[in-house]
Amino acid sequence: MRRLLVLGAFALVSLTGCQNPGVVRVFEVNREFYSPAMEEYVLCGYAMDAVRLIVHELLEAPNNDDALTRQTVRTYHTYAVTLRELAERVTNEDRRGLILEAADAADAYAAEVDARDTYHVDVQPVVSASNEAFPGCQLGR
Repeated sequence: MRRLLVLGAFALVSLTGCQNPGVVRVFEVNREFYSPAMEEYVLCGYAMDAVRLIVHELLEAPNNDDALTRQTVRTYHTYAVTLRELAERVTNEDRRGLILEAADAADAYAAEVDARDTYHVDVQPVVSASNEAFPGCQLGR
């Protein structure tokens, strides 16, 4: 059971790894913000840290269903909060919307885990929404 939960978290990690965007002048300041490349890099770093925290917290939780269920709810709620904080930093409105959708998916997942009182809930909507919110952060390409 724990293996499935951790595999789901690893799937999320694999979808949010940063890729090299190529040669860009990342220190250029444009309208008081970093260049789009720097913004993408910073967002990717925060997203990767948030996903790594999911994996770390779930691996550290006691290996029983009740503890893993409680930890899953807390961890994914924290992930949603982090995504909402990231959305505040984004300069592109479309991108902000995608990140907020990923946050909503994480909160919905946490709520469903809590309502069912089991962590055996499909995490794929969170993975897909995170993938769409951070398209330049994929390890699997």
